[in-house]
Amino acid sequence: MKSLFHLTFSSPHIALFYFLLTLSLLNVTTSCKFKELDKNPDTSSIAVQYEWIRTEQELWQSDSFLLVKKLFDLKLKHPAFYELYMKQIIAFRDSINPNSAQFVSNFKSFIQDSINQEIYNLSQTLYNDLSFLDPDLKASIQNLKYYFPESDIPDFYTLLSEFGVGSFVFTDEKGKDAIGIGLDFFLGQKINYSSLDPKNPSFSNYLTRCFNQDHLLRKIWEPWVEDKLSSPSGETGLDIMIHRGKKLYLLSKLCPMLPDTVLHEYTPTQLDWCKSSESAIWSFLLDQNFLYQNEPNKIRKYTDPAPRSQGMPEESPGRTAEYIGFQIVKSYMDKNSSMTMQDLLKNNNSQEILEQSKWKPKSN
Repeated sequence: MKSLFHLTFSSPHIALFYFLLTLSLLNVTTSCKFKELDKNPDTSSIAVQYEWIRTEQELWQSDSFLLVKKLFDLKLKHPAFYELYMKQIIAFRDSINPNSAQFVSNFKSFIQDSINQEIYNLSQTLYNDLSFLDPDLKASIQNLKYYFPESDIPDFYTLLSEFGVGSFVFTDEKGKDAIGIGLDFFLGQKINYSSLDPKNPSFSNYLTRCFNQDHLLRKIWEPWVEDKLSSPSGETGLDIMIHRGKKLYLLSKLCPMLPDTVLHEYTPTQLDWCKSSESAIWSFLLDQNFLYQNEPNKIRKYTDPAPRSQGMPEESPGRTAEYIGFQIVKSYMDKNSSMTMQDLLKNNNSQEILEQSKWKPKSN
């Protein structure tokens, strides 16, 4: 890691950040540990039943004769997914009726494409059997039912999306939640994602380093959590920061087994930097009037994924305001122990959450 003492600064704001940061780094002793937000509830008695629907295995393993039958089976058993997959994810614009010889021919060409065949084979070397995920997935569903007893237990659909989508939530034909998982977004080092489309920011290294098995559980639940949260309560930096903090807090409660590095999608070095720099980050955000900023482009510099947070040292990761938002929401819930998760999600007063959290950044 580049020494902070060799950085140069081009503005008074960065100089202020540097001064505060060097003070906070005098006695740094941080480590990447599993979260211990509070004692996890006992959910062992909660019954869990869900289904894996392995659509890529059903379709890619079919020979020409069986393919029509498999298409009919998928359309009959899972019509909501079939419609969504064919029309929106892989974007077949014409007929998607398995009775159509033209559609079957086009779909056969799609799955027999050499690149798609290679991606399928790579996906199966990692995910032919998903039983390794079941213990953590079961535990996360039990937590879901503990915090949201009225919520459906989703089924899980695996698919290949031609790099269209990593995970998504949708409503199945029974009217309940279901989650789709694009396995092509979890191949890790088996594929060079940046080479797929070098100009596409979605394949930037700071994003694709999380396209792996370690992040699979988090990515599965992320769209479900986002759907539960709906939209931010307002447009200021504080509103966005608290909204993102709620998202991380809910993810941490559903999946307490996730390491902090996976929850925040930081490297161990980046996470240690944030932990040791809370005072400096907070002072910088205040100095920039971030909390009451309402220009989206300026807010995104500290809430959206990026190689670093603009104006902070090179060692800083992106989304530093999101990291602080999580600390505030966690403190708010710790100090309001009688509050339910539903109470948190209903509270749209970001200023109230900040004030009642009584959060103070750590000074190491």
